[in-house]
Amino acid sequence: MVEEELVTSTEEELPMSTEKELVVSKKIRDLKKGIAVFDNKFINAFYRMTLTQKRLLNMAVAAVNAKQILPKGKRVVVSIDDFAQLSGLSTQSAVYRCREAAADLISVRVVDIEYVDPNVMLRVNAKSAGHKEVKRISHLNFFQEVEVLDTESSKVITFMFSDWVIPYIAKLDGNFTKVHLEHVNPLTSFYSMRLYESVVLQMPDAAGVHCRLMKLSELRDIFGLTDEKYKRWVDFKKRCIVSSVDELHEKTPFDWRFETIGKGRYLQGVLFSATPCKQKEFIFDGELKLPGIHCDE
Repeated sequence: MVEEELVTSTEEELPMSTEKELVVSKKIRDLKKGIAVFDNKFINAFYRMTLTQKRLLNMAVAAVNAKQILPKGKRVVVSIDDFAQLSGLSTQSAVYRCREAAADLISVRVVDIEYVDPNVMLRVNAKSAGHKEVKRISHLNFFQEVEVLDTESSKVITFMFSDWVIPYIAKLDGNFTKVHLEHVNPLTSFYSMRLYESVVLQMPDAAGVHCRLMKLSELRDIFGLTDEKYKRWVDFKKRCIVSSVDELHEKTPFDWRFETIGKGRYLQGVLFSATPCKQKEFIFDGELKLPGIHCDE
């Protein structure tokens, strides 16, 4: 069994028939050590899943040693108790959420589209790629197998990644992003999680500030939005951008800001910044005001 640098998880009784095939984490009491490491191309991918599914994906990836090879066919085990603690749920609620998420997680699909431009890849909806020159389209799933075990002695969820995913989460040697589970699991929005990953992947400047300028089309890809979802800018900004920045500012150790570049038909994109901070100042005047956040129409 691989034991170094694996996800936080308590020791559980494992199925005897598969014990030799499992990648199980060490017993780590400090859940702050849980870090999911993704290749940046995976971070920039176009996909959509529920909040619980995204939390489980992050924990499953955190169970993999990003510096070592993950053999094909290996199963990754995550403790449901750890999932409950990181997500602020009771154990009973966590078991229910895991069962519900696992039922559909196996069918969450990515469409891997190879364009003439090698920097563009991994989309869910092939139809939205029609305006670009496409060389190849492959329909893929994140996982080959997802199993939830709920007994008196063991409450775990077991994952087997699809083979194509492994190069994006294991044996990484450059251009990767570390996602701290303690930062993202308390978030209550898939959009917030995706925005966090997408901005933090940028190398910080000398002051430790992460900045990223994204076109609206890039943002829609990050949020996994179809062409018909939130077509109006005012709806997109309110439902996806402002709500995500508000939550990230409140729940992560960064001062989050955004600024629109251009206006109306000449809107070019949105500039985001995340500045590390030890303490935050919140001013209440009927509602929470977040200092420095620009919400220009």
